[in-house]
Amino acid sequence: SLMFTVLLSIFLVGQVTAGVRKEVNIWTSGNAAPGSANQLSINTSNVPSVHISIQKITNVTKIYSGDTDLISRYTVKKPVKEWDENLGEGEPSYSQRDIYRHKLIKLPVLPVGSYLLTAKGGYNTSKTVINITNLTVLVKKSQKQILVWVTDSVKHNPVSGARIALLSAYTASKKNSKGRIVGSFTSQMLSTGITGSDGICIIKGQKSKGNLVLISKGSDQTIAECKNV
Repeated sequence: SLMFTVLLSIFLVGQVTAGVRKEVNIWTSGNAAPGSANQLSINTSNVPSVHISIQKITNVTKIYSGDTDLISRYTVKKPVKEWDENLGEGEPSYSQRDIYRHKLIKLPVLPVGSYLLTAKGGYNTSKTVINITNLTVLVKKSQKQILVWVTDSVKHNPVSGARIALLSAYTASKKNSKGRIVGSFTSQMLSTGITGSDGICIIKGQKSKGNLVLISKGSDQTIAECKNV
């Protein structure tokens, strides 16, 4: 019957629509100097626009976990910025089934701090982190000591008086009260120090067994991983 044909057509269209793959992926540089040059790369499949929000991260050490879902638990709920971004017409795939879109946008100027960027579209979510800092850090680790060298990312001058905290940090997975597997991040402070006029701080002895360095100068903070020379 006509009614059966109409219902079948609606069902088939729904099946095709439901089978379309929708993806959202965003990327930006991990550490960046303050200013208007910072950009966000957006790539989507069958998603014509995304909603972007930027939230302040309250604990910079959580970035080391690399788990954006875990990091999101340490953000200020109210975004510092949010907007809708139209991605244009896009390019069809070879099969004409998918429409791919790519857009590189300038991020709004953000003050010094760590931020979680979230893009939502087509029931998909992608997250990335950017740390706005004036500090550039070089860390060298040997069996007996760790050398931390801090310079200004713009003027490239040594930064004296920067506070250095050596941490032992690790991530793990555990079940929450609802039985879901969630990530956890634990850090323990092992030692502290301050950079001299040359921007260098050296941590010696057994206290140099950490794997993460937290560097602070006023309200400016950044982290660096300790790697063996």
